[in-house]
Amino acid sequence: MSLNLKTAFSRSPGLWLMASAICFVMMYLYWPNASFVEAEDSTTFFGDMLDGTAGVHPNHLLFEPIYLWVMTAVGGASPLLVVQSLTALFALLGLLGVYRLIAPRKGWLQALLATWLVATTFGYWHYGKVVDAYVPALACAIWALVVFDRLKTGAGPGRIILMALILSAAVLFHQLYIVLAFMICVGLLFDADRGLRNALLFTGVGVVVVGGAYVLAYLSLDPSLQDRGLLNWTLGRAEAGLWSPPDGSTPIKATMGIARVFVHISAFFGLEPIVDAASRTIGTERLIEEIYLAQTAISAPLTFLLPVMVGLYGLALVILIPGGVPALVRTRLDRVDWLLVAAILVYTGLVLVWEASNNEFWIHIVAIVFILFAATLSLSKIRIGLAFVAIVCAAVVNFSAGILPLSDPRHDYWAHMRANIIKNVPEGSLILADCAWLCRKYLRMCNHRNY
Repeated sequence: MSLNLKTAFSRSPGLWLMASAICFVMMYLYWPNASFVEAEDSTTFFGDMLDGTAGVHPNHLLFEPIYLWVMTAVGGASPLLVVQSLTALFALLGLLGVYRLIAPRKGWLQALLATWLVATTFGYWHYGKVVDAYVPALACAIWALVVFDRLKTGAGPGRIILMALILSAAVLFHQLYIVLAFMICVGLLFDADRGLRNALLFTGVGVVVVGGAYVLAYLSLDPSLQDRGLLNWTLGRAEAGLWSPPDGSTPIKATMGIARVFVHISAFFGLEPIVDAASRTIGTERLIEEIYLAQTAISAPLTFLLPVMVGLYGLALVILIPGGVPALVRTRLDRVDWLLVAAILVYTGLVLVWEASNNEFWIHIVAIVFILFAATLSLSKIRIGLAFVAIVCAAVVNFSAGILPLSDPRHDYWAHMRANIIKNVPEGSLILADCAWLCRKYLRMCNHRNY
């Protein structure tokens, strides 16, 4: 008797959904992050919060103030656990949003598989457990898309305002979602019924909320920081001119950035031949944190098993995603699908000319790709089976080589390197350090003993 996976699922969907929900809660609330060699900016953000001086940075305007407010309001013995738990809650809401965006349009099975594919990527999983703005912003953006999809059953002013407020929250968590706001506004114009009215209402609410927040933040700055002018200040890091035309190295940089969203690269560094080859190509100093983690946390059997599972994961994805393009073309796309296609193309172009190797910018693109290709997952038992293979391999690799070791400071290279200093220097001391950027951030953050 052949195994019919779709029938096996459909017999007890409630059981599968409940089991998945429990797994997601455990994945994101257990094993809290205790290392900062990934998502390094979290040392700056959390250091600001410990100092009680949350930064108002235009690229992620309200991220630090909101997190500082929650940390202060909740209190407790572990401020780090409080703010990391807040990110985890955003991550779980984002996963619920992925399911709610797909299920009514494509079916619950496709929605569940796509949610698992997003949840087990290292980028979403790890950044959903640290003090950083990317996953909270992405979660808000996903829920804005959920509301956008529901407009087809009634585009009253209430839903338009709700969508504008949710997407404004995404923009205030991270500026990159301004582009998505523009695309949604254009999408609203295509509505035959009151499209212009809805687009104007959506734009008006967004301008008032986001624009008002930026103006108030700018006016609160020290006068010495206002000489750049409001517009230049809102550009934040973009003013530094990091835009650069693609060159021959761009595809390699993009591949590295995307790969680091799918898996934590320490999975490869338990094998000496790979360490030697990477050291000759990239340089040991750029991989020292990952090499140290692999050497201290990954057991001998896993050093051989994890690269094999990464290979299987990659093979499954190559068949699922590029191989799913013809199936996607044959599928009748709705307006949410077209918006997702536009988002993938536009954001990919932006990242390629901005910072192609930055895995943080690829996290939301990978999530959008999985959401878009969810429609193809139910076309055959083979594709459902491949999705299972991808999910299992990603979960094992990223838990074993990333989430679990990163929850133990003993596997943290910089925690190991600065241990004697922190142990012997009284709390609150002025430390003069001539070490790497991340080392200095560690010393600043860990100068607060009870974090």
